[in-house]
Amino acid sequence: MDVNELCIGVVRFPPGHFFDLLAALVDRLGASVLPCDRPVLLRVEADRSHLPGPAREDAVVVPMTGRAVEFFLSGS
Repeated sequence: MDVNELCIGVVRFPPGHFFDLLAALVDRLGASVLPCDRPVLLRVEADRSHLPGPAREDAVVVPMTGRAVEFFLSGS
């Protein structure tokens, strides 16, 4: 995990409650998730307007629950 003033980066997602914590953190910060191999994950539709054109079109609104975030990021 890498944390700096601009982002929080995670290379591997550990099992357990990680996705619950990630969903809660993203929701509390009003953030979006930018995975390397999937479209941008948004908390709410209104967040789409903050993205540049191509990312805006492909972004997906996902409920901020651990299960929903894990499903979106892992594809299962």
